[in-house]
Amino acid sequence: MKLEKITLYHLQMPLVAPFTTSFGSIDTRECILLEVIAEGVVGWGECVADRDPGYAYETVGTAWHILSDFLIPPLFGQEIKDAPDLQRQMSHVKGHQMAKAGIEMAVWDLTGKMQGISARELLGGYRKKVDVGVSIGIQENPSQLLSVVENYLTDGYQRVKLKIKPGRDVADTKAVRDSFPDLRLQVDANSAYVLENADMLKPLDEMSL
Repeated sequence: MKLEKITLYHLQMPLVAPFTTSFGSIDTRECILLEVIAEGVVGWGECVADRDPGYAYETVGTAWHILSDFLIPPLFGQEIKDAPDLQRQMSHVKGHQMAKAGIEMAVWDLTGKMQGISARELLGGYRKKVDVGVSIGIQENPSQLLSVVENYLTDGYQRVKLKIKPGRDVADTKAVRDSFPDLRLQVDANSAYVLENADMLKPLDEMSL
């Protein structure tokens, strides 16, 4: 395929409720959507870089710059066989994997549409459905956390990931596990711990995460 046009869209989406992690709290999510046209077919990709560089060095601003000035221009008019070939053609840019992934996602979408098959089939997947999960930010207290988890389970979510940080980890997780013993549960600290914190996290091993 030859890429004919790539349009970037900077989205700012208000959240239903503030989302709190070890980095802080946000009420708006930002990302970049990429509309890629090849041979008259439209593919869509998403760059998941955040507004701030707390989690990774890539941000919406840096990704827009890298995409606009370095990744996209050399791709026009070039024959792209598949996603691995696309990665080879972007290898002149070091790092910036989120920006690259946005274009790659669109190429997977284009490939599937051109072949008339789903991304699941392209990637060798065999399940037609997956259980939907939800990531829950740090709440004011364990009681409120349990209420939020219960509401999501009522909505049909079957997997839950809890955001944790030092001081808001074991007790919160135990409260959820005790109330929902069969729930598929995981925790995510967004790099809030160092090796010296290992002992304080050991109780999590008993919670069937």
